[in-house]
Amino acid sequence: MMVVAAVLLALGVARRASMMREEGGEAPLEVGEPRRPHSVLLVTVDTLRADRLGLHGHVRDTSPWLDAFAERATVFENATTPRSKTTPAIASMLTGLYPHHHGVRTLYQPLPPERVTLAEILDAAGYETTAFVSNFVLRSDFSGFERGFDLYDDRLPTREPNRPVFERTAKETCDAVRDWISAGPRTPFFVWIHLIDPHGPYLPPRRVFEPTSSRPLPEGTIPEYQDTGSDDLEDYVARYDGEIRHADEEIGALFTDLSRAGFLEDAVFLFTADHGEGFGEHGEWFEHGADVFEPCARIPFVLRVPGGRGAGTRVRAPVSLVDVVPTILDALGLRTNLRFDGVSLLPMLERPDDGEGVRYLEKENELRAVRSSDRKVVATLDRGRVARIDRFDLRSDPGETNPLPAAGDPLWERLESLLRQYAARSFDADLLAGSLLRENASRLDPETASALRALGYLGR
Repeated sequence: MMVVAAVLLALGVARRASMMREEGGEAPLEVGEPRRPHSVLLVTVDTLRADRLGLHGHVRDTSPWLDAFAERATVFENATTPRSKTTPAIASMLTGLYPHHHGVRTLYQPLPPERVTLAEILDAAGYETTAFVSNFVLRSDFSGFERGFDLYDDRLPTREPNRPVFERTAKETCDAVRDWISAGPRTPFFVWIHLIDPHGPYLPPRRVFEPTSSRPLPEGTIPEYQDTGSDDLEDYVARYDGEIRHADEEIGALFTDLSRAGFLEDAVFLFTADHGEGFGEHGEWFEHGADVFEPCARIPFVLRVPGGRGAGTRVRAPVSLVDVVPTILDALGLRTNLRFDGVSLLPMLERPDDGEGVRYLEKENELRAVRSSDRKVVATLDRGRVARIDRFDLRSDPGETNPLPAAGDPLWERLESLLRQYAARSFDADLLAGSLLRENASRLDPETASALRALGYLGR
């Protein structure tokens, strides 16, 4: 298979001026000595809605291990992804930048080489850096995320049902981590583990939950790759919940092994997701990426730092994947010359009410949004110009179905002003013409093009 990343780079898809370095050019990366050289474990679960976890009030017992762990950690209740597609979201998580700064706006678009990642920073600080990924789009030849990792394990042995792409189950991925541990990694280390469960099709290894009711799906709403032969919404949701339970069990078993090996006592641990999933809300059925609303945008975010700091704390202030890098660097006492869109969340561990602010979300060139802890403002764009503004009170309208009229409220006005600023600076003329990949499909080899069509990214 052709290396898609090289093709896209050659076509100029990833051209962007650096926004990470100090003003005035590409200064060499500068990294100090970590004052607190803890090991770091970063776990991400693909397509995981926050509201399907017990720690966020879900009635099914989908996440017993994570729920128990969260009681000894800090739970950020209003965490969002900047973009509900895997590659841009993970790029934000690894760089601390919003998509319009790191330059990755779609799947199969590699991270530009001038963007520095968390792995590169920690590698420069003397860490052993390792990643285990399970999603096809995170392969090194598609993403560019391997930079800075001593080991980037993207072996995908299992063909996904209904599509000609490959993945790795949660058990296979966790077993690969165990093999790495048995080889005796040096410390401090940074390990990133990405599980693709519960990304569709929702086919847990065993049936855990049964639907308690039935809701027939509207005709034509089931994506081809998601089709399990059922036409019942509740059956699909029960299967999705079962996938979450399976991932939770595998992560829990892995962390038991890590604890026995002595790797957790003095480690920073962060659990999150790249994005959520739609169950028909706002017209998105068993997919993600088409909007900026809570089912796809809101994600879990659980942080534990050594010493019990912030244990049992719940933070309502909005946070984002762009906060991952500055938070981890702050926990390690590690300084760099880089600038980030995100901020360290450590001050919120003791003062959870002091961190109110806003976080930014986007959907290609069509939607932009800013979110506070209980308000969201959504802009619909027309060729880069704001055509409409919708305001949602997330306390009284968590489903975001009843936009409020303009009321002259200073907070709403501030959110709208910030939203217009983001919309103006994040517009991408390349995306306006259509998918970057679709425009260059004729340059891809037949096998790669076929796989991308099967995934729905090139059209048929």
